[in-house]
Amino acid sequence: MTENAFLNDLRANKISRLYFIFGDEKYLIEEYAKKLEKSVLGTDVNSFNYKKLDEFTFDLADIASFIESLPFCSKKKFLKIIDLKLDFFSKSDLKKFNDILKNLPDYVTVVVAQMSEDVNLKSSGWVGIYKFFQKYGVVLKTTRLSRYNLELAIEKWAKKEYVNLDYKTIKKLLDLCPNDLMNIRSEFNKILAYSRKGRNLYENLEKIVFHTREANVFDLNKAIVNNDLESTLKKLDILLLKKEEPVFILNIISSFFLDVYRVKLSGIYNKPIHDLANFFDYKNKEFRLKIAKNYSERMSFKDIKDVIRFTIKTDLMLKTTNLEKRILLEELIVRIFSIRKNTN
Repeated sequence: MTENAFLNDLRANKISRLYFIFGDEKYLIEEYAKKLEKSVLGTDVNSFNYKKLDEFTFDLADIASFIESLPFCSKKKFLKIIDLKLDFFSKSDLKKFNDILKNLPDYVTVVVAQMSEDVNLKSSGWVGIYKFFQKYGVVLKTTRLSRYNLELAIEKWAKKEYVNLDYKTIKKLLDLCPNDLMNIRSEFNKILAYSRKGRNLYENLEKIVFHTREANVFDLNKAIVNNDLESTLKKLDILLLKKEEPVFILNIISSFFLDVYRVKLSGIYNKPIHDLANFFDYKNKEFRLKIAKNYSERMSFKDIKDVIRFTIKTDLMLKTTNLEKRILLEELIVRIFSIRKNTN
């Protein structure tokens, strides 16, 4: 289903029982899931009729029980599953999951929203999921907005918040920031706070927004590559002071070590690294493989796996504990340098 067709169905109150939402524009995935939730339940949301599950709370028995039980003081129930992970499924579990979703009762709407987990349609597993949802529900893929549509989105936000943003300021914002809606929304919130202080927004825009989120975090990765622990910790401190999300910082670090892992594995099996571009998204990013190859030569395969294991542990703790996020990231960085030192 196209995004326009989906929005038209919402306006006409034509709600399906099953949705699978994924794509390039993560902000829209979250927005569409919220719109569905509001269309199904309105403002009357309670624990009897609403359930949200993620990778840490996902449970097949819990899903089946929620779907089978009748709504309480309502005509509808709504189940939202965030970031379905195929790695968590055995073949029998995947069959059980599919069987649960095949015959949903009229009173239930189930939405699977891939807000951070990517869907690789070159993978047979994801192709199977895609085809299943096409057959039994609605598949909706979000696409990157054009520059013009990003301008319209910013104008709409500004109007809603009673902020006067002229075209010159909006154009400069899009020139400075990477053009994805999730990032633009984050930067808009900073602009909103700054503009209400009565200062000149256009002249100070470069001081307010990140010029490129990934480039800033990539500087931290470069410090790791250069084996400079002091510089790495300083760059981490600057990113956190700028209110960069700890989970995003960890994601960029993890992505780098995933590159290192893939390159190291290619070397073990005597495969050229450019073959990786046939299986993963390295189009116009081949430089990442070259950097990863140089770094991988200084570490054993076991040590690379240990680093990835620690990033997974850190990710889990960031999302499930109240521990200081700065300390968790600092500990991960020190562990990375410690493992590399032991290798050398």
